[in-house]
Amino acid sequence: MTPLLALLAGTTLAAAGLSAPAGHNGPAGFGDLAGVVSPAQLLGAPVPPAPEAGGGSASRARTVRLAVARGEGTGTPERHVTLTCAPPGGTHPSPAEACRALDKVGGDPARFTPAGGKVCPLIYDPVTVTASGIWDGKHIWYQHTFGNNCEMQSYGPFFAI
Repeated sequence: MTPLLALLAGTTLAAAGLSAPAGHNGPAGFGDLAGVVSPAQLLGAPVPPAPEAGGGSASRARTVRLAVARGEGTGTPERHVTLTCAPPGGTHPSPAEACRALDKVGGDPARFTPAGGKVCPLIYDPVTVTASGIWDGKHIWYQHTFGNNCEMQSYGPFFAI
């Protein structure tokens, strides 16, 4: 890390009331702070409460916002839904099925694969899907452009919006 960045980070830490761990010897070891300070703290953002020990409700949070925009990129969403799991709900049309599917991939939409047997037209009419939320206490972010709406929906009930 350059000395200027180390100075700025140190100043930010001091302003946040945080200090480097014992034995910290300057910029070369500044990476040691990765387990002590979150990026949100460095940027001055509010820090969410830590998950409860023993698998409490905070560690089981499962909420995802799914948005679909026409074209390539993250333009204005044409439609969007929220999906909450444990218990299933939100504005998703099939929350129970979507939650089961997302649970099978550990909350990572990038791990979905297309279902076999679905035939989609070979017409390029792209749609870009973004998903963001929290799954078992971890932030998730996903973005993918599909060739068309049919292709997107072939990836399962999570994408059937």
